[in-house]
Amino acid sequence: MKKYISSENLFYFAWILMVMHFCVANSNLYSYNISIISYISIIIFGLAIIMQKSINWFDILLVVLFCSYGIFAYLSSKDMRVFWFAIVLCASKEIDFDKAVKYSFNVTVICCLFFLGFYILGLSEETIMINSRGVRHSLGLGHPNMCSAYYMMLMNLYMYLKSGSINIKKIILFTFGSIIIFLITKSITGLFTSIFSLVIVTIYKYCSAKKMFLWIIVLALICGIVFFTLIPIIYNNHFEILDKLMTGRLSQAHFFYEEYGINLLGNDFDIILTSKNTTYILDIGYSKMLFNNGLIYYMTVILGYVFTLFRAIEDERFDIIILIAFFIVYMFTENVSTYIFMNVSMLLFTCYLFDRKSCEKWRLKLYERFKNSKQ
Repeated sequence: MKKYISSENLFYFAWILMVMHFCVANSNLYSYNISIISYISIIIFGLAIIMQKSINWFDILLVVLFCSYGIFAYLSSKDMRVFWFAIVLCASKEIDFDKAVKYSFNVTVICCLFFLGFYILGLSEETIMINSRGVRHSLGLGHPNMCSAYYMMLMNLYMYLKSGSINIKKIILFTFGSIIIFLITKSITGLFTSIFSLVIVTIYKYCSAKKMFLWIIVLALICGIVFFTLIPIIYNNHFEILDKLMTGRLSQAHFFYEEYGINLLGNDFDIILTSKNTTYILDIGYSKMLFNNGLIYYMTVILGYVFTLFRAIEDERFDIIILIAFFIVYMFTENVSTYIFMNVSMLLFTCYLFDRKSCEKWRLKLYERFKNSKQ
């Protein structure tokens, strides 16, 4: 029995519960979302932390400080994502990253098929939107953008898990799939992010200077983060054309900066964003983290990505870079991936949160997987 009740397995169980929880919350079946799932998951993640075999006094202090920060951030912003980020990373010290990716992929596929089946059978409705791009459908998966996001995320998780077997036929198939999803949802972000990922994979596959190409990708991603962080802050009339292309996201984000500014633990936007008749949005992921969740959370996530990308270059781990690239680019215009349960790549930050030994353990696991995929 002890073999099954371990820190690792407790983590996976809570992770699966919360991925399902978020999928339901973002779908047209959101009314069936049960908040008690969150409380149960918090307890299980807490048990996963307590049952860690390699925990030491420094780790205990780090867990207390990090989880306390998550609680204070919630009290300041009334947004749970920082708390979840803190407790999940603390509980993930002894997990296998690839298993977490597999569980995310499998659970999301099952949920999407379930929602789609309910919609086809007429047991749930879909969200239909009409704008200058035409009629946008969601097929029961929530907002049309979420329908597109699920396809993109699943495509990229699949490419990570099957990185050794991605060939030109699969790339062409994914491209056709991206176009079909765009015709259904009319999501520009979805199409752009999908094509971006597929183009990178294709170039890398046939590029001879692979290490240089990895550096170009990483530096471009960092420039993108800086750009989409600064523009909402310094926004003026010169950015109106870009703002229109982004359906007002820049000017809306600038409004929140002007009204609330930036503080360490975040600002409370709950009333203004969730009001039934609100016209305000804060979709840009980097603005969401910086203005709503605070400077500490923003810097933790960004530095986590930068360190992980540099380490991936050192280890020549293109699969990790493409996985992270998807989430970084998606956050240029959407904030869904600022929640850890919708962004499994954040689990890679664990080896920077804990000691060097833990980091080396993660690197060894990832290296073994990469070596096996080449065989």
